[in-house]
Parts: sequence; structure tokens; C-alpha cells
Amino acid sequence: MRSLYLINPRPHVANYDVAPGFITIPDLAILTVAAMAPPGWDVTVCEEEILDVDLDTPARFVGLTGKNAQLPRMIELADAFHARGKVVLVGGPLASLDPEALRPHADILVTGEMEDIAPRLFADLASGKWSTHYEGGRPDLRTSPVPRWDLYPVDRALMGALQTTRGCPFDCEFCDVIRYNGRKQRHKDADQILRELDALHAAGFRQVFLTDDNFTVHRQFARATLDALADWNGRHATDPMRFVTQASVDVARDEDILRRCAKAGLDHLFVGIETVNTASLRETNKRQNLLMPAHEAVQRIVSQGILVRNGLMVGFDHDGPDVFDTLFDFQQSAPLPIPTVNVLFAAKGTPLHDRMHRDGRLVERDSRWSENLFSNVVPKLMTYDALIEGARSLARRLFVPAAFEHRVMNFIAAFGTAAEGSAERPTPGRSAAGPRGTYALGCMRRIASRGEDEARMVSRVLAAGARKPGTLRSIITCLVFYDQYRAYLDDADRRRLVAA
Repeated sequence: MRSLYLINPRPHVANYDVAPGFITIPDLAILTVAAMAPPGWDVTVCEEEILDVDLDTPARFVGLTGKNAQLPRMIELADAFHARGKVVLVGGPLASLDPEALRPHADILVTGEMEDIAPRLFADLASGKWSTHYEGGRPDLRTSPVPRWDLYPVDRALMGALQTTRGCPFDCEFCDVIRYNGRKQRHKDADQILRELDALHAAGFRQVFLTDDNFTVHRQFARATLDALADWNGRHATDPMRFVTQASVDVARDEDILRRCAKAGLDHLFVGIETVNTASLRETNKRQNLLMPAHEAVQRIVSQGILVRNGLMVGFDHDGPDVFDTLFDFQQSAPLPIPTVNVLFAAKGTPLHDRMHRDGRLVERDSRWSENLFSNVVPKLMTYDALIEGARSLARRLFVPAAFEHRVMNFIAAFGTAAEGSAERPTPGRSAAGPRGTYALGCMRRIASRGEDEARMVSRVLAAGARKPGTLRSIITCLVFYDQYRAYLDDADRRRLVAA
């Protein structure tokens, strides 16, 4: 029977992007693999964060993908489907980084990427004569198909997803992405990207996350892609797309790229600032962050009318107990409303993991791995418990209503007046309508219901945004993330109480 059930399992703990009833960003892997299936195959997909897994699926083959945070659930599902006589395929980032963790649970292990091996794999499945391991390597992305959005519950996703590149030339010690996607960035062509954009627009999306790990690192490609997106929005001026992506903070050095971002409708960036401790940045080989002071870089980006969300990381060898106050003070002085606090983690396959293994500084799994704010690294300048408790306290301090409000006001002040009034920027269309708009309103109501401090905060930041209308869309985005992050932090507190 030529039937395939593709599943992106839920993570074993909640992450920062908690969106009750919704997924913030859909998984592209299951939809792209679905698009590779030849005619005559019956393919269904499951995003487990919003859909229940059908353990009684009639499909002959079950495919699982996932990352480190999904490992327990991947194993649980693989074993459950084996017990029901299904043939289980396991692939995705974790399968490439740590194949031995998944090999015992997979009939077929797929490492690398799928584009080059899909015809052979599907032919082998159809014939009943498959191998136990397929290695896909790193293919030419111009062979990648348009994902099967017709199979996805798009009304449950806050934004669409589109990948234009894979790979990043930087070599950050802790980063696992470059271990499975490579350091040579590979690109889709403009026509291919716009075909995917057409499909997302037709599916009802009006905001798209460009899932590239570093969208702007190849400047020539980024300029051409941004121009293509701007032209596409020009042809859809009454109902344009808005874009979100990830980039290194050194993009602030290229004013031309920032202007093109704004013109294309890319008004939201996630950047990995990680730390303002220069010794830690050198330690982890994140030298691109040393090219300009972080505060100046962020000011430049926001001055173009672009919201910046940033990642913070603690636990480097040069981080002492004072790092938490240092990062809090930096965050409060910058126009950065939504920080994500993470603790250094040594993923399999990374140079950091190799170094920690050599030094005997890897921590075994324990009860603390029931939440995101944990580490598997023994820190140098503080105890393990001081690191974890410091990270938890920092995250909590940053999302006290007054602290969040202060940063939103910083953002409003830094938001560029030229960008706000630019006629070149696409005007929002129907993106606030429907279930996504209802979700945003629900977030603001939930925040206000937490108490008087939150209610007053919501009122004040919206009033300040109304005095500078170009900021309002970003302020609503910040409030949505505030609600999600508070939900995550509350969930983490509950888990600790249960564990205690």
C-alpha cells in the first residue's frame, strides 16, 4: 500500500513560542517531503502541537522528523507504530546529528537531506525492497519542490514558512545547524521562491517566516531576493505579505540591505546577540558579533522600522555570576522588547560538545531537563545550580510588566521616522483578519486579565504606539510574544513544583 503518514512530534517541553490552539511557525520538513511523493501515493501530515497523532492510521509507512527537544516523543511514537506493524522512517536534523540515538527505533534511517534520494527511496518503498539507511547529503536546493500546503491546517498557523537557503558560513562553537546544513550556503532561485510565495498567499497566509538560519549573510543573494519580494508585494499592493527572518546582528553594518528589507516588507528580525561579554563571544567563535557594539547595531536596525527580537545565552566559560545583571542592564537600555533567554547547551556533533567531552564537563540528563532552561555543560565560573537559577531569574525579571513596557518604549523612540512614513513600504492588507487577528486580540485580553499592572501596561504601550502609528503592528507582535513567553515561564514554574 503506497501510503505515508508524516509527523512532526511535539517537543518534550514547552518552548517560548507557546500559542494555545495554534502553531507559531509550521514545520516545512513534513510538507516538503510530502511534495516529493510520486503520483499514486496517499500522503497525510501531522503537526502534533496542533493535531492528535493517529496511532491507528491506515498508512503502511510512518515518517518522523525532529530535533533534540523532540527526541523522547520521537522514540515513543516510533515504538508505538512498530507495535502496530508499521514501517517507521526517521529523519530530520537529529537523525543526522545523533543517528545512534534513533537507529534502534527506525526501520529506515534517513540522514542528510531528501531532495536527491527521494526518487530512489519512494521507489524502494513501493517495491518493498528498501535499505535500512539512506544518506541524502546536501543537494542543490533548486530541485526542492513547493511544499504541500494543501495538506496542512493553515488556519491553525500564525504565519507561513518559506526556506530560501540552507547553510551558514559562520562557525559558532555551539551551533548544530551548520553541522547538518553545512557552512556553504545554498540558495533557491527567485522564480522558485516566488512560486512558494504564491502558494502561501493562496493558502491564506499574509505573514511569512523566511526560515533561513542567516538570511542576509550572502549579501548578493539577499539583495536579489529582497528585490524580488518587493516586486511581488508591488503586484499585490492591496493585500501584501509581511516577512520575518533570522540574521546576524552584523547586518546593521549594511544600510542598503536594511532599506531593502523595509521596502520588501521584512519588518521583523530575530538576531542572536547571545551576550555583551566580548570574551565569551571570542570563546564561542561568534566574531561577527564583535564588528559593532550590540547597542549601536540594534539602534541602526530599528531606525529602519524593523522590530528586532534577540536571543541571549548564558553559561559560557567567561560568564561569572555577574553576567545576569549585565545582560539585564543591556536589555533594558536597548530597543529590544522580546529577548529569549537560553542556557549554553552542547549538542551532539558540535565543536562545543567535543570540547566538553574532552574536558569531562558534560552533564547527564536529570529532572531539570523537563524545561528549556537547562544545560548539559558544567560551567567554569559558577556552580551548575547558580547558572540555571540565574537564567530563570533573568527570564522572569525581563518579563515583569514594567521592564517589558520600558523596552517597548525604547523601541518606539528608536523606530525611524523616515521608515514609518515611507511610501515604499507595503501597507498591511488582510493579515489582521480571521483567526490570526482573533488570536492577537486574545493575547492582549489574557495579558490584561493577569492584573492591574499588566492591564495598565497594555493600555500605555498601545497609546504610545498610536502616537507613532508605524510602530503599532510591531507593538501588537511584541504583546503576542509577551503573552506566549509569560505562558512558557508559568509552565516552567508549574513543572518545577511538580518535580519538587
